[in-house]
Amino acid sequence: MWGRPRNKYGNKPVKADGVTFHSRGELGRWRELQLLQEGRAISNLKRQVRFSLKANGKHICFMVLDYAYTDQKRPVVEDFKSPSTRKAADFIIKKKLFEANYPDIEFRISQRRPN
Repeated sequence: MWGRPRNKYGNKPVKADGVTFHSRGELGRWRELQLLQEGRAISNLKRQVRFSLKANGKHICFMVLDYAYTDQKRPVVEDFKSPSTRKAADFIIKKKLFEANYPDIEFRISQRRPN
């Protein structure tokens, strides 16, 4: 009852190679992207990249995206989301702000593969 508080979306952090991921799905996607980079399908792979979001030239907030990489010379960011978190109002607003601030970066949402 008084143990560790649960995440509001029910995901459980997992540690691999000394790095903590927010969920098993996020870890799985990271490993997929690493394989794509090894096969040279993508390059410049990074985790937990922070972007400043502005409106009318004023800083509003930061958005930390799970992955950033280059796919065929085009910059891409990707965020791992469950079906419920991708519908959250704060995520929708931040995604729109990101797209307005960084129109040259493709925004992708990844999610767990169905069993």
